[in-house]
Amino acid sequence: GVDAVEWKAALPALLRCEKTEYTSSMLSELFSPHRGEKISAGEKIKHIDEYFTEAARNSRNNRVPETCFEEMIQALVYTPAEVYDSRAALHCFNKYFILVPKNRKKSYYPALKKMYLDENILARRMAVLKIICRDIINNKTGRKQEILDFLFLFRPGGTDRNDEPDTKHPPLSDLKAVFARCGPAIQKIFIALDSDEEKHKAAVFCMESGFSCPEIIPGEAKILSLLRSDNEDENLAGIGFITAARKASADIESALVSLMEQKDRQQGTSPAAVLDRGTRCLATINTDKKESMDLLVGLLGSTHQGICDKAADALISLGAKTVPSLVENITTRNDFSTLMAIIVLKKAAPRSRYLTSVLKNKAASCNNPRIADEALTSFKKKQ
Repeated sequence: GVDAVEWKAALPALLRCEKTEYTSSMLSELFSPHRGEKISAGEKIKHIDEYFTEAARNSRNNRVPETCFEEMIQALVYTPAEVYDSRAALHCFNKYFILVPKNRKKSYYPALKKMYLDENILARRMAVLKIICRDIINNKTGRKQEILDFLFLFRPGGTDRNDEPDTKHPPLSDLKAVFARCGPAIQKIFIALDSDEEKHKAAVFCMESGFSCPEIIPGEAKILSLLRSDNEDENLAGIGFITAARKASADIESALVSLMEQKDRQQGTSPAAVLDRGTRCLATINTDKKESMDLLVGLLGSTHQGICDKAADALISLGAKTVPSLVENITTRNDFSTLMAIIVLKKAAPRSRYLTSVLKNKAASCNNPRIADEALTSFKKKQ
């Protein structure tokens, strides 16, 4: 690092240097702690302004070349965490991003993305978000890849979300701010997408986030056709849309159940993907349909690898409403699905009034010692 005197002496020489990969490194060094003492945000901002003032003085017609901005952003953003100060980087973008031609602003998306994801202070994060919305998403010369990359940062990936930022997903409240600032621009980008893969991702994003774009969101007829298709990729796409929407009409849910029943009867490893995602989908939409409960209970005895465990997880997450289907299996069957149904019943509805009588009766009437023992396990522990 350098002190104030050394900074003033080094600045003119630095600006006269030919711009190379080392220039930003030298500039970054000027912002590093001096003799163990960190440079304050105010001092860094003062240095930034002095840098651009001197750059204007040294240039023709007082026009600061874009390379000066590029070098400064490199020095401020791509720096060790202990040296990085978002206030300085934000000052540089707010005051000097105007030096960058509109059609070149998109090249600074990686730096803005890094600043956004690294920022934990709400006011500063929103300030970075404002720049991204104004100069990247709403910029007509922006590239769709950068815009899609940023929007898809908010995708939950099929997991439950809270509103806390983390390394994978920014807070959902920020996405609402993006929609408010950039809604029309996002719609135009989505409608103009070329590839089926991009359109699918955009449709899922809209359904997950609640963003309105009727032109790309599939209707019920489209989802039904995907579920009834003989193409497994289309089946998975349909399930993905239902999962993203977190709801399904009666017709769509019945079509999903029929598809899963058909897949469970097939041999080989291929059907497992549809069964896996379908099982999780029924849990995600929080189904209360008897036919869906019966299907999940039936899958407790599936021969497809891992599906019985996925079905158990789904039934447990659905809770007490699964009791009638579980009890029906326990009282009428004596196979592996029954063993699993007993285990699931204890976890899904431990306080159910059916539990004690059903399991004791099963233990007394069952000739399968493993099933009988599992039915009595919870009572043996209490004695």
